[in-house]
Amino acid sequence: FPSHDRSATPLFNVGSPWATVVLDPVTELSDCILSHFATTNPGLLKDARKWAAPIDTKVGQILQAFYTLPCHVVCIMHTVQEKIVNDDGQITAVRQEPVIYSKLRDFLGHIPDQFFYQDSKAVGGKVSAFVQTVPDAKVRGLGARWPKNLPAEISPPTYDNIYSRP
Repeated sequence: FPSHDRSATPLFNVGSPWATVVLDPVTELSDCILSHFATTNPGLLKDARKWAAPIDTKVGQILQAFYTLPCHVVCIMHTVQEKIVNDDGQITAVRQEPVIYSKLRDFLGHIPDQFFYQDSKAVGGKVSAFVQTVPDAKVRGLGARWPKNLPAEISPPTYDNIYSRP
């Protein structure tokens, strides 16, 4: 985490020399903060209720700070499937969740201007990538403040296909 501070602080003090900053992956940022907490206060690790929320808060603060930079900010996160099971043990739904500690994953989509989910699917025997731009039963919190009126899926997910729409 201290190395992250040494890298990120000049971006806020001097400004970003880049048109785009990429945090890849945010999951690793969470792990760096957890490692820092473990080093500075190992007693917190005995109970996840004591460390998950502070890590959640710090990751949220860092993401919000990055989104104040006068450039594009791209955050890449790993996801995991969450299976929703009824009382009979049957799977009733499957959702993709960002791999982030605590409940930040439930509010993450409200921080950036665009929050998309990238996946791939087979169409006519060929696998192609797409970004999903609206929430559904599988992925929550998706959306974009701009550009307006995006289709639910964009394939291929190129800059022009997302931002150069009429």
